[in-house]
Amino acid sequence: MMQNQLSHIHSKAFQGSELALTTVDLSFNKLHRLPLEALQKLRHLQWLSLHSNDIDEWPSLPFKPNLHSVYLGDNRIAYLADGAFSNLRNLTFLSLDQNCLVEIERHAFPPSLQTLSLSNNLLLQIPIAALQNLRNLSWLQLGGNLFDQLPRPFRLPVKHLHKLDLSHNLLKVIPPIFKNDTEIIIKNLHLEFNYINTLERGAFKGLVLERLSLSNNRLSTIPDGAFDGLQENLKALDLSHNLLETFPKALKDLTVLSHLYLRGNAIKELDQYDLNECRYELEVLDLSGNRLKRVPREALLLTQRISRLSLQDNSISSISSNDFSVWGQSLTALNLANNALKHIAADAFLGTIKLRELRLSYNGLLSLNPAVFKPIRSTLEVLEIGNFNVPALDILQGMEKVKWLQMDNNNLRKLSSKSLEGMPSLIHCDLEGNKLQSVPLGLFRNSVHIRLNSIVLANNEIETIETDTFHKLPFLTNIVLFGNRLKILRTQSFRDMPILNTVILAKNEIFHIEKATFSNLKSVTNIFLQENNLTEFSFDVFHQVGDAKNQVFLNLSNNKIEQLIKIHEYKDSDVYIKARSLDLSNNFILHMDGNFLRPVGSTLHYLILSSNRITTIDSSTFLQAPNLQVLHLDGNRLTNLPNGVFQNCLMLQIIHISHNNISTVFSGAFRNLSSLRILDLSYNNIKTLPEDVFIGTSLERLNLSNNNIFHAPIHTLAHTRSTLRYLDLSQNRIATIPTNGLNHLHNLLSLNLSSNKLTSLSEDAFGKLVYLLYLDLSHNTLWRLDDEPFKALVSLQTLLLRDTSLPHVPNFPLPSLRVLDLSNNLLCNISDLSFSSVKELRHLDLSHNYLSEIPTHVWSSISRLTTLDISHNPIQTLSMNHFKKLERLRELDLRGLDLKYLDTRILYNLRFLTTFKTSTYAGLRSFRLQNLLSKSCSLRRVLVEVEETNLSHQLQFTFGTKLRELTITGRNLQYILPDAFQGLRTHELVLRITGTSISRLPKGFLKYLADIRYLTLDVRGNYLTTMDEEVLSPASKFRSEILTTQHISGGVLLEDNPWVCGCSLVWLGGWIRRWMRETLRVQMLHFDGFLYAQNLARRTICTMPGTNVTVALVDLDPSDFGCKQGSENNASAMTSFRDVYFWLLKTASILMTQWCYTYYYVVNSYDSLRTS
Repeated sequence: MMQNQLSHIHSKAFQGSELALTTVDLSFNKLHRLPLEALQKLRHLQWLSLHSNDIDEWPSLPFKPNLHSVYLGDNRIAYLADGAFSNLRNLTFLSLDQNCLVEIERHAFPPSLQTLSLSNNLLLQIPIAALQNLRNLSWLQLGGNLFDQLPRPFRLPVKHLHKLDLSHNLLKVIPPIFKNDTEIIIKNLHLEFNYINTLERGAFKGLVLERLSLSNNRLSTIPDGAFDGLQENLKALDLSHNLLETFPKALKDLTVLSHLYLRGNAIKELDQYDLNECRYELEVLDLSGNRLKRVPREALLLTQRISRLSLQDNSISSISSNDFSVWGQSLTALNLANNALKHIAADAFLGTIKLRELRLSYNGLLSLNPAVFKPIRSTLEVLEIGNFNVPALDILQGMEKVKWLQMDNNNLRKLSSKSLEGMPSLIHCDLEGNKLQSVPLGLFRNSVHIRLNSIVLANNEIETIETDTFHKLPFLTNIVLFGNRLKILRTQSFRDMPILNTVILAKNEIFHIEKATFSNLKSVTNIFLQENNLTEFSFDVFHQVGDAKNQVFLNLSNNKIEQLIKIHEYKDSDVYIKARSLDLSNNFILHMDGNFLRPVGSTLHYLILSSNRITTIDSSTFLQAPNLQVLHLDGNRLTNLPNGVFQNCLMLQIIHISHNNISTVFSGAFRNLSSLRILDLSYNNIKTLPEDVFIGTSLERLNLSNNNIFHAPIHTLAHTRSTLRYLDLSQNRIATIPTNGLNHLHNLLSLNLSSNKLTSLSEDAFGKLVYLLYLDLSHNTLWRLDDEPFKALVSLQTLLLRDTSLPHVPNFPLPSLRVLDLSNNLLCNISDLSFSSVKELRHLDLSHNYLSEIPTHVWSSISRLTTLDISHNPIQTLSMNHFKKLERLRELDLRGLDLKYLDTRILYNLRFLTTFKTSTYAGLRSFRLQNLLSKSCSLRRVLVEVEETNLSHQLQFTFGTKLRELTITGRNLQYILPDAFQGLRTHELVLRITGTSISRLPKGFLKYLADIRYLTLDVRGNYLTTMDEEVLSPASKFRSEILTTQHISGGVLLEDNPWVCGCSLVWLGGWIRRWMRETLRVQMLHFDGFLYAQNLARRTICTMPGTNVTVALVDLDPSDFGCKQGSENNASAMTSFRDVYFWLLKTASILMTQWCYTYYYVVNSYDSLRTS
């Protein structure tokens, strides 16, 4: 039951399953309270998830369930009283992450708890008293709170913890906090992402630790004795991303250390005896991202067990003959990527007899002796040598055990049929981003490459693929030919590969595909042919493709297809392709013959014909697709829907026919489509619908918005009375809702009547809509509105009345109302009784009215309010007590007021405030945001509308450490000085500058953002035309001289600016390309993520001077403008857009998923901002 819109669970919802249910998942819904009546009947319930709802209280349970695990993360719970969970005597797992917890009473938890998560709340101190009874505790997560110090002594309820997480807090000093007379075993202690600058001597005495993380802090020195007590038990230590300039001498005492991470510091060298004490145990050493100029051989010489060493992202210029001798005998993985290597001695790897992984990509090697790899040919399994400046083919001979080969962006122009013949173990072959014009026959041999799983040839210049290029490779799963210059696909180019799953041929120049090009591919599920030059298409290009188990997703979108050619001599016994989904969107199709779909009709479930030129469809169009379930016809040129047009598609569930020019819908168009649930007819020219058009359907969602409907189709909708849940009639010309006209739609949950011609509502307009949850009446001229029409809406939770010309607020009799939008009206004041009947209200929008003062007199009626928008009202005064009764407020918008006086203490009692929007109020004397927000430590999102032309002092030292998103906007703003962000203290931030008049960002823009570990810079929607290279230069004194993009790990978003192409922007295209490969760093991206990401890569465009021609910024090349070869080209060795695209395919899918999610979140936040 997860990911629905559930706001209420009926007491009898689980009737009949009371004795059977053991697991209930209600996560990602809109529940406001625990559904006690429904749950108390589930006698055997053991697992319950209420994650990501709107629950703000947890009641003491009047029954004793048998629950073992409860998930309550991402809700709004602020307090836990005594006995909150005491009835759950078998509870072993409890998650309360991402709530608003500020107080936990002593007896809130049962002693049975083994795992307790209180991360990302607002706790000011560790709730020691509440933990003392937890004698079975094993996992305790307290990260992401507001602890600035640890209790002394730190009394834990148990003597053994598997994990204690104190990360993402405000800790600065770690003193000795555990008693020396007791010994506490903690397997994993997490202190990362704090602000720790001091470890006192004996800080960890009294502890037995196995793994300790202190990464992403402010440690510049570590005193001797800091790790006293850990000498004989600490096995893993993470000190990455601190401020260490030398190897900490305190580490010399750690004799059993096996994993040491020092990534991202400023260490220049290691002394001879730095690793001496742990020489017998050290196995993993990460020194990447430091300032090493040579391999620290002297220190490594004493070690005896190192198996994995990372020296990536340093400044090492050469590898000598003895760098890995003696000590390198145990080495299995070595990373030297992204250095400044110019030379590797021929016998450099002579002593690395066990080396299995070697990464050398992105160096500046001018020459490479093939003999370098001779000592490791018999052991090497992973070889990454991308972006070399020298030919790399010679080194591959004799590498019989290499499974993973990455040779991208090496300027390779030609391969021979014997180039890979000595690599029989090859599983993944990546030759992306070279300049290959052909793939020689015999390069991939089924007699040699019997394990080959993935072939990546994207972004080359390949023009043809011969018939037997990939013939009968037994384990080949993926072929990626994206972004080449293929024009014709020959017969049987892809044949006889028994487990082939995905073929990506998108973004080529294919204009013709011969018959049976794809043949005997029973396991294929994805064929991507979008963004080519096809003008016609027939299913005869396939023969025996897919089967009943592996049905194909076929994408032919964004071609130039005009004709869909049917197979004339088709027999039912013929098997062309078992297609489940066919995407033909964004082509030039005028008509589709009914017999075209015959070869796929029995398996086709999804058909996408959006954005074509189809003018007519009839009963024969889909005759051969009886199993069709989803149909998209939006964005065509249809003028009518005739009778029986879908009569053979009885399985149809979803139909989208929006954005056409339909004026007539015949009565038999949808009749008896018993499976039809969702129908979108928006953006057409419909005036009326036949009364019987929906007879026999099961419509749940109907969208009729943006048509020319004058009268609500009451009688037409009567036939959907038992099924219709969501109805959208917005953007029409409806002037009245007849009395009792909607009564028959008694199951309706959502009704949108916005942007019509309504001037009043009859008393019984919504008479029997007792289950209605959402009602939008915005953008109608409702001069007079009283409470009568709303009396029956006992379940209504959201009421939108934006721009309805309301002069006053009626007393809405809506006991369940939680969201009320009264913005853009004529309100001058609000009466005492206006909100007296909406005590459950949580979100109130009063913006863009004529209120002259804060309506504090109504706060007592709606004291549970969490969101308040009073922006753009003529309010002149904000006093200390104006929000005193709104202690639960989480979001507040104070922009655009006519302030003459503001008491900076107005927010002091708003402990839960996470989102705040304000103007800078340039005319208000002595106004500083720092004073206003000094107590708002819970803020995560802030929007500042700047009224001045310059931004400098206004934001300095203003925000707390929980800030994650800062938006700067305001059309008056023309200049930002680097010191504007002085005092920002957070580990992760999206910095968004949008809707300003800024045409250029200053050099040294990141000067005060050096401490932000995960920075995303969003400068979309301004007037930027160019950008200096120094704008994105690293601010850190340790990294400024090193070419890198990792200091902006979330990337730079640049769309919606008037960029002008030229030499001054070439560096930026190179910077983006480097960021994609250096920082994004995801390997083997899944195909859908890859295709999504490559579209994002081309969103930012610039205009060629003096023309209307636009070019993707990442596609800029110095040769296009006759630019001198300078630093802008050094930003990336890849100078063609091809390098951008397929770098995305080489990237770890976990990181890519996270990046896509973050990018999606940032993009949608930006879109929401533009809309508002």
